[in-house]
Amino acid sequence: MPRLLILITLVFWFLLTTAIWHFHRPSFTSLVGHRIPWTYIHDSEGSRVTGTNLPLGNGHWRPSPERKNDMLIWGQKHPNDECLMPSVLVKGQMRSQDVDGWEWVLDDGLGGASQRLVDFDIERFVVRGLQSRIGYILVGDSLTEGITAALEMMLLMPTPLENPKLISRTWEHGPVRWKHANGPVPWLSNMTLSPHHPLTQRLIKRLESGEDEELKNVPVERIKRPIVRQFRSSNLASEEESTEVIVKGMGVNVDWTEQLRIPTPWRDRIRMHADEQGWQGEKPAIAMINTGPHWEPDRFQPIREEQMMEAYKLVMKKVYESFFTFPDNLPLWIMYRSTMPGHENCHKYHYPVTRFDLAAEDPTGARNKTYHWHWFPAYNAYAKEIWGTGPLSTKRLARQSPKTVGLQPEARKSRVTPSVITEYWDIWNLAATRPDAHIAWNGHFVDCLHWCPAGMYEWVIRAWWHTIATERY
Repeated sequence: MPRLLILITLVFWFLLTTAIWHFHRPSFTSLVGHRIPWTYIHDSEGSRVTGTNLPLGNGHWRPSPERKNDMLIWGQKHPNDECLMPSVLVKGQMRSQDVDGWEWVLDDGLGGASQRLVDFDIERFVVRGLQSRIGYILVGDSLTEGITAALEMMLLMPTPLENPKLISRTWEHGPVRWKHANGPVPWLSNMTLSPHHPLTQRLIKRLESGEDEELKNVPVERIKRPIVRQFRSSNLASEEESTEVIVKGMGVNVDWTEQLRIPTPWRDRIRMHADEQGWQGEKPAIAMINTGPHWEPDRFQPIREEQMMEAYKLVMKKVYESFFTFPDNLPLWIMYRSTMPGHENCHKYHYPVTRFDLAAEDPTGARNKTYHWHWFPAYNAYAKEIWGTGPLSTKRLARQSPKTVGLQPEARKSRVTPSVITEYWDIWNLAATRPDAHIAWNGHFVDCLHWCPAGMYEWVIRAWWHTIATERY
């Protein structure tokens, strides 16, 4: 009898270990990886992950009380103010403090020490923007606008409401055919350094010296032009591209005055900078782009569901291929940001979850009928395929000639790479583990797609800078 119990116990632990290994392998490696070499985490290329190249998605949220007042310092309010409701966790505290008081740190799944992201350094960020004639570009929908607003506030720290401010932000409006718009709508916004700020004045001196290695050959007049540009384009595609695929190709007679909102010609605007004079050693402009939430059937009636997914793929292919003919003298690094998830019943959460929690692994359940959030993983998978492994991607070009990726044409010994390089930038895990950080909360106004400021928007920028600083483009 004792032998039978021992056998049953061994079988039980064997089955449990097998189940954990199959369904939650990182959990298993975090427990025993330091003892079993073959459980070390490897990236998609088969290289072993170490503390110096940890994937951005390999991490967790840990308490960070020093950050909990970010939204309050910024003085930002969401129109519905759910983010400024009283906390149900700490008496006398705002909900925004519950949301902001966390930090994303990286881990190797081996039980080692957590690794913090590279600190967001305002001066380093600005200098990198000045090293390109365009600077930074953000393209997308209302979520991208939230990310841009967070960047604006981060550039104004530590006293965002006081003068002189480091940057001024201006908007440019343009016409749309969307019949529900009341006149011209914001097409784009620019952030430009204020000449009166001490940091700007210090940078002018560095430029004028001609001896600063980071700003060598950068013309002094560059400092007068925007360092950040944000374009509102909910679908990334132009009306012509969408029409060719959906109307002409699929025979779906979409009324663009009803459905198409703000198709800002962002690629045409970027192309215009090819006429500006570059300089030796100029670095690529860095663009963070995304689309996804607006690619759902209700916005393209009378399209069918099975047509919608195919339309997204065909139109995105056109957008990608448009960069094949970009000017050779305009270096550009495009980071396609993964679409961040909406969470089903997000108002029920008060804390972050782990990336192995069901709320992170399957945020919306099997089907989200209203906005088709359950399609986001499929959209991300295709985006990863085209932006992450396409002809212009860093992975494809690195296999061809690693030493030429990201270099100016005049610095290359041969024309083996284009001026545009692309990358799929995956921040899904950061957002999927924050069902508590959406605007909806505690049974109030249900918006489980957008986020409280600062919250996730701030961490997108922090993660963006971490990637830029570690990849050294």
